[in-house]
Amino acid sequence: MYTANLDNTTRDRLSAAERRAPRFLLSVPVTLYRYSAAGPLLAAHGLSIDISKQGVGAVVCGPPHVGETIVVNVQLVDAVFEGLAVVRHSNSIRSGFEFVHLPVEVQQKIESSSQKTQVCPWPANPFFRKMF
Repeated sequence: MYTANLDNTTRDRLSAAERRAPRFLLSVPVTLYRYSAAGPLLAAHGLSIDISKQGVGAVVCGPPHVGETIVVNVQLVDAVFEGLAVVRHSNSIRSGFEFVHLPVEVQQKIESSSQKTQVCPWPANPFFRKMF
């Protein structure tokens, strides 16, 4: 039997109604790059869990450090884009990335591509809104 433990870290997360943009459940390839003097270096591969025009949640091999600025490459169903993102949370299970200065055209492409593949924003179940 699974029981949710709503500790302080979970309560501190925004509910779906409080978010600036709706999140959509979407599993697509994600690649992370770190900057170095020699240019971008491959940091990790993974799969997205959810996406919005503000950021993406993903499962990645070798999670990055919170606060780190990275380049995120996301392969949407009908487009590929790269953008700067800040790691907002990261652990061995999942990481969350907030996009930085993402052009409006790319934000619109994320929303339209996500909406094409979804029936409703995620999480639709009120129980999960409390958790994520």
